[in-house]
Amino acid sequence: MKGLKREDGSLAINDKEIANLMNKLFANIGTRLGRASNNLLQQSECKGCSVPFVSEITVNEDLIQRKLKAIKPNKSAGPDDIPPKL
Repeated sequence: MKGLKREDGSLAINDKEIANLMNKLFANIGTRLGRASNNLLQQSECKGCSVPFVSEITVNEDLIQRKLKAIKPNKSAGPDDIPPKL
């Protein structure tokens, strides 16, 4: 990479400064994605649907065993790029 634009439009060419700018960008991605997903949920067509909070989700051993048994190890990885073979 030859350089990276700072917020003020000037060019950063020092490796350390470029790394710091990239770090700042990626450190804030989670926050921005969270806001974007909240906006999408608010704008979705499913006005009457409710999305549970993580604290409202119940997970037990039986549920986990059923989900693990349902995994087909010969299938390809999904969109998360995680192969089904554990």
